[in-house]
Amino acid sequence: GRVLLQDFMKFVQTYPSASVLAEQFDVVGFIRAQAAEIVMGAVDHYVRVANNYYLYFNLIQMSYQSFAIDQYH
Repeated sequence: GRVLLQDFMKFVQTYPSASVLAEQFDVVGFIRAQAAEIVMGAVDHYVRVANNYYLYFNLIQMSYQSFAIDQYH
């Protein structure tokens, strides 16, 4: 787990192209989630606060997915 995450963080720091990033990260899902947050008012939006966002490694898709979770809202 930890080594996979460290490798992913190093990979992201290389500024990969969108297509290369999409091989390891659910870019479309991330964009859709951000759009939905903006439509709903963007109270804790990533651009504003950047809190309560997590990465999940999906073993079926073999890629990372981002998700927001806020137990107070």
